[in-house]
Amino acid sequence: MKINRNRGFALILVLTLTTSMLIFAGFYITQVRFQAPQNSNYLTLLQANFLGQGVAQIAALKVKKLSGHLYYSIIASQTASNRGPYDNFARDTMLNPNFIAPFSANCRTEIYLLPSTAYKDINFKVQVQVQVADPHGKTFQRIVENSFNGQIRQL
Repeated sequence: MKINRNRGFALILVLTLTTSMLIFAGFYITQVRFQAPQNSNYLTLLQANFLGQGVAQIAALKVKKLSGHLYYSIIASQTASNRGPYDNFARDTMLNPNFIAPFSANCRTEIYLLPSTAYKDINFKVQVQVQVADPHGKTFQRIVENSFNGQIRQL
């Protein structure tokens, strides 16, 4: 008569698989629990990034369309201490927006002239500082910098 020596093997196999599935389930639940706050942080950072990129593109369009005005106003503000024309660019609400809804954000835009051929072409850098607050009140800051070049349009 043959004796079956594998009688307890199925029980050991089931207990091993059950334990491994419980370990994987615990790991998955832990990951999902800690992932939810990170997703809201990523959303807020993405909002800040896209807002900064959009304001930088608006500034580039404005500078390219009004390049002569901006160029001469920067020259006047640096040489003659006449900041009046340049302050018109600096106070523009399209370049320095403040939002309350759908999310709280504010921007500050700076335009810097880069070395170029005087009175012919314009090279400039746009720096946008964005502060965005998430619904829980946590504030994120993002700085977006873009460089552009173009021809000066005469006044």
